[in-house]
Amino acid sequence: MSDAETPLPRRGLPPSQGGSAADPARRWADVVGPAVEGSPDQVPPPLPVLPSTSRGASAGRRFSADDLPDDWEPAAPRRSASSPTRFGMSPGETQTVPRVGAGRYVASPSETQMVTRIGHATRVAGPSPREPWLRRWLWPIVAVAVVTALVLAGFLLTRPPSAGQAVPSPTPTLSPFSEPAELDGVRAATTWAATTDASPDETRGIRCVRPSTELSIPPVAGSVHRRSLSATSGEPATIVQQLETYQTAEAATRAFSERSVQLGSCAATPDHLAKGFVVTGLADQSVAAEAVVQDASGAVHRIMITRTGTTLLLVDATAQTPLLMDALARAVAPALTRLCGSTHGTCPTNPTVTLSSVPPPGDFPGSLATGDLFRVTPGAGSWVGAQIKPLKLVGSECEGVDLTAPAGVAAAQQHAYVLTDDPKASAHFGLDEVVYAFATDADAKAFSDTVVANVTNCAKTKQTASVTALAKVAGAASGQLFTVDQRKTVDTVARSRVVVAAQGVHAIYIAANPTSDYDLPDASWLAIAERALARTAQLP
Repeated sequence: MSDAETPLPRRGLPPSQGGSAADPARRWADVVGPAVEGSPDQVPPPLPVLPSTSRGASAGRRFSADDLPDDWEPAAPRRSASSPTRFGMSPGETQTVPRVGAGRYVASPSETQMVTRIGHATRVAGPSPREPWLRRWLWPIVAVAVVTALVLAGFLLTRPPSAGQAVPSPTPTLSPFSEPAELDGVRAATTWAATTDASPDETRGIRCVRPSTELSIPPVAGSVHRRSLSATSGEPATIVQQLETYQTAEAATRAFSERSVQLGSCAATPDHLAKGFVVTGLADQSVAAEAVVQDASGAVHRIMITRTGTTLLLVDATAQTPLLMDALARAVAPALTRLCGSTHGTCPTNPTVTLSSVPPPGDFPGSLATGDLFRVTPGAGSWVGAQIKPLKLVGSECEGVDLTAPAGVAAAQQHAYVLTDDPKASAHFGLDEVVYAFATDADAKAFSDTVVANVTNCAKTKQTASVTALAKVAGAASGQLFTVDQRKTVDTVARSRVVVAAQGVHAIYIAANPTSDYDLPDASWLAIAERALARTAQLP
């Protein structure tokens, strides 16, 4: 039969076994396998027609290539990416694979297709019985396992403990402040309640000290915290604690020095520094003092400042009846114990408190601080001070010596103090203080003895003077308080409060200008003189 009479397209290559390319009895369905039911096209497209040659085409060679030797044998063909056969199969071998026909039909496992290598062509027969079951069942198995684990965990967590089984307690959060139960020893029959302020208003709550932002080296940003503990039974009382953390121990040490100076002068609030305390066995550094509010309440503040490592703890205990300072130190010890490890500081051992002088002031070392002075009117007035250079002092006109340069003096400094913001105050009410340093204790005492004698006898030498000798200064080697009135005119009298005293190589002289209607009591002037002597002991 000729090509024109062949009902099927010509094959590019002769059949590998029997038959003729033009055999009308051979159907394409026999080559490619049985037709798939439902396929849109049951007849595949015609195969490409290759040039005819007396020698079959070699795999991987063009028909136009040079002739090969007669003894040449073709190598096994390489497997292409689209080939359904496994690597290394020879012509005539078969493999069972799943078949996906048109319309994405997947044959059942019972249906198979045979892949037959015919020359270098491949035919595909039915689907493989090996289905990828792992892909279908992997995620359902994982989901079941996860749900089972969650149910089991919930059962174990919510199950009540059996008899005798220990129940784990939650880890407590350590507080850097005192807890209410730790204040039981501060005052008998008193319960306490605590409130914490993470961003405190530092202008209120702690007397004598200034806000931390005014320190030369302020604390670490956000590290200032405050807790207030208030008495819920008994007489009203409040304990305020403020925590300040610094970058280094050196910065904390400097801050402690500045805080101590603030406490020693108490210039931040118009309170009177009544006494000081020495605190030991509590932290790296500690200082304490008592300040009395000079108003109708007369509340007493006992203030303690401690440094442990990089942290300062400020404590202000307020009550009408002063809280015991040693009990307060013991109550603060547990909080400092919780702090000392993390701040690399000294931990409390056996805290002890003893009465002492007030901390040194910073503005006028060796001289009076504004916190040493009293208000005349309760609730009104603030003292301010300034240094006077060179010395300029008149006194009561009864001293009988040159107060600016007495005999034997080695050094002297003068400060003037004025009471402001009191509408009842007399004009320019205030005082002058001079601190003298002599070569010897005897010289200092001789100066004081001379002034005391001259003032005592002033009325005998000056007809315009009227002198009232008052109490002697306690603790002084020599010293006394006087009230001196000098008549200036028939209707005018100038009153002076004069006090002179000596202790060691130092001597102090104080002269104030009150009136008969506006004056401090004698006890207050004597207390000022005693504090002035105590301040001289703080000189280097």
